[in-house]
Amino acid sequence: MKPKSSLIATLLVAAGAVAALAGCSASEGQPTPMTVSLERNTANRSFRVKWRTPEPVKALVFGRSRGFRQAFWKSAMSDLKLVQKGGYDVLEGAQPRSEFEVTIKEGFADVPGHHPLMTPFSDGGILFFTGHLDVSPLNCLGDCPAETVSKAAQFPAPSKFIFVPSPGETVIASGLRDNRAFEVPSSPNGTLAYFGKQNARKGIGYQIVADPSLPEWIIAETEDVLPQILELNARRLRIKLQETPIVFIPFMGDERRFNATYSGSVIDNQILLALFGSEWNARTQETRAEYLKLMAHESFHLWNSSLFHSVEVPGGKWLHEGSADAFAYLALLELGMITPNAYTDFHAQAVNRCMVGLSSGPLNAPKPESAQREFYDCGAVMQALLQRDLREAGQDLWAFWSELFDRAKGNDRFYTHESFFDLIREKLPSAISLSSIEKMAGGEVKGSTESSESLENFFISAFNEVGLNLRANEESWPRWYNRAVIGKAFSIVVQNDCGKDGFFSEIENAVRINGGNSCQTLKGERDISTLGRYDIPNEGVGAYDAYYESCRDGSAVSAWNSTGNAVELPCAPLPHRPRLLEFSTLFGL
Repeated sequence: MKPKSSLIATLLVAAGAVAALAGCSASEGQPTPMTVSLERNTANRSFRVKWRTPEPVKALVFGRSRGFRQAFWKSAMSDLKLVQKGGYDVLEGAQPRSEFEVTIKEGFADVPGHHPLMTPFSDGGILFFTGHLDVSPLNCLGDCPAETVSKAAQFPAPSKFIFVPSPGETVIASGLRDNRAFEVPSSPNGTLAYFGKQNARKGIGYQIVADPSLPEWIIAETEDVLPQILELNARRLRIKLQETPIVFIPFMGDERRFNATYSGSVIDNQILLALFGSEWNARTQETRAEYLKLMAHESFHLWNSSLFHSVEVPGGKWLHEGSADAFAYLALLELGMITPNAYTDFHAQAVNRCMVGLSSGPLNAPKPESAQREFYDCGAVMQALLQRDLREAGQDLWAFWSELFDRAKGNDRFYTHESFFDLIREKLPSAISLSSIEKMAGGEVKGSTESSESLENFFISAFNEVGLNLRANEESWPRWYNRAVIGKAFSIVVQNDCGKDGFFSEIENAVRINGGNSCQTLKGERDISTLGRYDIPNEGVGAYDAYYESCRDGSAVSAWNSTGNAVELPCAPLPHRPRLLEFSTLFGL
């Protein structure tokens, strides 16, 4: 991690470079922002996007993930092309220009590791994430070095957005709502802009734009639980929100996001709780628990990501994502929304999903987009260990994080991994959990292809030290564990065969692999519903173990799709699967 002063210096240098390309205001010495207009056309279900730069430039480079623009974007100018340079998307013309224009067809455009570009509502409305429109100007084309493209992509140029609704519709963005065009400055994180016919409805301490087809029980849980979570967070952290949050809840009953049935995010005071798949139609114990966790997790990000910011380092996402999971569990337990049994089960899930994640490598190793979940789970495990230590000292996790935030006020509201560990040492000089947390964060905990014994023993020992007992159970496996282990298998298989040019998603009773042209075996689209004699994902453990043994023996991996046709799968070095661990006692506050 760079020291804060070094980080700011880097940003200033980058800003100066962007200013030189984008043009400066002589009166203020500040970069003149480019203008980005986003206009919706409901007649042909598309958006027109136009970038206007202060000075003519040869090209614009996009900083966020590529892979979806080619399918949805079309140049609106005959000599304008969308190409790739150094792994980034670049919009370039034949001659320097001050305007670049594209049309984007509407649709659910998911982007691995990033917010979706667009998330539709069932009534024709759509939520657009502007971060994918952030660009930096380039004044070189074919002779542009990869390093120049990469540096420009990392530091978007300052810009202002103009949102233009279709006739009869409104736009809700950046705290504003209007049925006419309006302008807002860009945010470093991007913003969510809703185009449609709905108004934001007021709740207690929040506003909401909910999909009209959303199951009624989702609305009821939101109205009941969300105000309580927001009040609890503010009271226990002793920090009030500065703005009223607005919650967007789109519902796509027939689609899923990769191997998940929901997608949550927080951008400034905006909360996105997108739900995918028909299983949300019924209020079951599982769907209710998952929705409450999602709502509570994203709510905590209003504090640990919006009001205050974590300085990320490679492999360090566990701090803000894991703490959001940990406080989601705590809030729901304190509010009586879940039982001590459910609270213990949430942590059992975190422990086991963390072990499955670490079985293939340490927490701080580079990870494919499909392996990001372990940051949440392993981070929650670290917070649980710390929580037990704090409790023994007569303290609690809320007060600890309240003080961490309070100290961040003197650091431009940034908290760091160093400040987190420093506070542990200060508050708990003899913290039992510190060694375990440092080992996980530092990459000392991992599995192997030969055995999972040392991985299991680490977690058993770490929790035993803070007074909680874990025991192995290999007699039955819950659905979430089946899904976790088969997800790990396909994550490794696709990554091994395709690198970044492939991904997989869960569909009804199957897994769908989408492989790009650089894949060795998995090019194109293929569905897999059975591996060996095991169904996916209901018997994920059996499928994982069958795959593991087949590849170790050098045998062919037998797989079939839903129609009974054989599907070719390459072997990959799967790690030895850790056993399922369960808590033998409940633990609470």
